[in-house]
Amino acid sequence: MLNQIATQVVSDQPDLIIPIATLAAQYAVLAAENTNIPIVYAAISDPEGAGLTGLANVTGVSDALNTPFILDMMFAANPDIQTVGLLYSNSEINSETPIAQAKAYLEERGIAYELRDIKEENPLAEELRLWWKTSGLPLKKFFNTSGLLYKSMNLKERLPGMTEEEQLRLLASDGMLVKRPIIVTDDGKVLTGFKEADWTNLLK
Repeated sequence: MLNQIATQVVSDQPDLIIPIATLAAQYAVLAAENTNIPIVYAAISDPEGAGLTGLANVTGVSDALNTPFILDMMFAANPDIQTVGLLYSNSEINSETPIAQAKAYLEERGIAYELRDIKEENPLAEELRLWWKTSGLPLKKFFNTSGLLYKSMNLKERLPGMTEEEQLRLLASDGMLVKRPIIVTDDGKVLTGFKEADWTNLLK
């Protein structure tokens, strides 16, 4: 579908293409390969890994995680952590760099870790319900609203008409709908997504 959309957009000969997220940007670049249409991408966690750097007509902004900073804050809050869970998706190229950084960080310090591919082992409804109730956040905060699946399912329009239980079941049906990263602290605090100020306040 994205390939068809990108091809149609290029055939319309726009002055500029602005794809959001990695796959959309990759398809846009492929479709515009033999043109001079400028492409300005957004929300790309690993532009180099996605093959979006070094191209004359392609530029944009990254939302890459500062993985060592996140882990530094986590251990500052609790130096006695023995095992760390790493929640990721192996179907997304933008997961590769932060997961590799996290593994290297933890291995260097002799800290055990457990990997969980959310596409293969998505969070259960019971887990999501506990995290949501504990967090005090609106349930929508647990949805990956910038993800392609969220957009393709038109969830921006559908969620307001769904009950909370229906939303939890939907979240549990596919890990790609779940906002990442998620942090759950021993004292019952929960954050979704990464905003440096929020994490600093939580973990200081």
